[in-house]
Amino acid sequence: EMLQDHAAVLVTGPRATGKTTSCEQHARTNIRLGDKAVADAFRAGPSAVLSGRDQPILVDEWQEVPVSLQAIKIAVDANPGRGQFLVTGSVRGDIDAPTWPGTGRLIRLPMYGLTEREIARRVGHQSWLNSVLSGKPVPLHRSETDVRGYVRRALRSGFPEPALMTSDRGRARWLTSYVDQLVTRDAQSISPGRDPQRLRSYLTALALNSAGTVDDITLWSAAGIAKDTARAYDTLLQNLLV
Repeated sequence: EMLQDHAAVLVTGPRATGKTTSCEQHARTNIRLGDKAVADAFRAGPSAVLSGRDQPILVDEWQEVPVSLQAIKIAVDANPGRGQFLVTGSVRGDIDAPTWPGTGRLIRLPMYGLTEREIARRVGHQSWLNSVLSGKPVPLHRSETDVRGYVRRALRSGFPEPALMTSDRGRARWLTSYVDQLVTRDAQSISPGRDPQRLRSYLTALALNSAGTVDDITLWSAAGIAKDTARAYDTLLQNLLV
């Protein structure tokens, strides 16, 4: 729908939510800037690389060659036709980029984890919430899932890879590794010098209180950090789209 309305769509979201995989389903040309040879060719002549390709064109890992956005802007300005570009990249791209030529050209589409309907492969059915909001009569449905089942669903997460795993052990390893990389490498790339263990403690406090309403000081005390540190962590986690 967005490709029918706009020339270029920028898909944003946390790592590993399936941005590139999903965009590949809609693209006719893939330009993977994470590949050094492709990136070098793009730097040498971005407009030449984009011209004459079948559209929509997926430009993946755009932050590896920041001039890619400028090239897309020039292409869109020259030809404002719909459905030309899909753009994906790192969560740190927006922050690191010295300039941002995408305003008014790139329309943002936030992407989150899989929904329960997607995991159950029931996307063809109307959601219960849409039925309620439409004002239609909604039949009473009694779930056969008990409390333990709902807890298992929550622990499964909506990230495609662990959500579709059949092994609880493998899923736990994947999610543990994700958090490890989040609080060390990803956080350091945006805010160097942050203590990974203190950030992990704060993330743990947030997770443990995600099912209710909690005041700030309770979170700060649980994590053993000061107010200013917590606010800096809030900004950091928001920038990481966590």
